[in-house]
Amino acid sequence: MQPAIHRLLELGPVRSEIADDEIWWLKWVAALDDLVAPVTDDEAIALASLFRDFEDRSTYFTLVHAIETAPGWPIAEILDLTGTDWIGVLKVRWENYEKKTR
Repeated sequence: MQPAIHRLLELGPVRSEIADDEIWWLKWVAALDDLVAPVTDDEAIALASLFRDFEDRSTYFTLVHAIETAPGWPIAEILDLTGTDWIGVLKVRWENYEKKTR
């Protein structure tokens, strides 16, 4: 697994209680910047575990784009997750892609 993903997993998901912690954000964004696409299917699953309902769209869209580079995308294990609107974003994006390619 990429070192950047290990760092993201160690830092954990974006949460409102740490949203004002500038040092935490700098580490999280640096790890995001170090992600190398395409990610593996296992890396995509790990990245999906970081989703929470937090309003920082630019941060989470970086995760969405990385997940979509996995060779096995769409990954059922990710699309079956619940508890966050971001999984819904991935589902809608996949449905739209399928419609365009038919």
